[in-house]
Amino acid sequence: MTADEARDCLLRAGFQVASDSRLPNNTGVQLRLTNEAVVNVFDKGTFNVQGRHIEEVQAALGVPAVAATAGLPAAHASPKK
Repeated sequence: MTADEARDCLLRAGFQVASDSRLPNNTGVQLRLTNEAVVNVFDKGTFNVQGRHIEEVQAALGVPAVAATAGLPAAHASPKK
């Protein structure tokens, strides 16, 4: 998943992106949402979700509920495109 694809999924689900910036280590993009969730989208196509409301954000990004509740990081649960 690219940062643009993640942004589109989040916007379609009703989330608002408060800011986006390149990660300090230059490996991807960080999307900060107005609901205090943070989505890190890496250049290799994986992502992870941190902060508040993780389950709702993961669902908007297509992470199956089973993976989300199994304790797997979203980066391992997300399919590569």
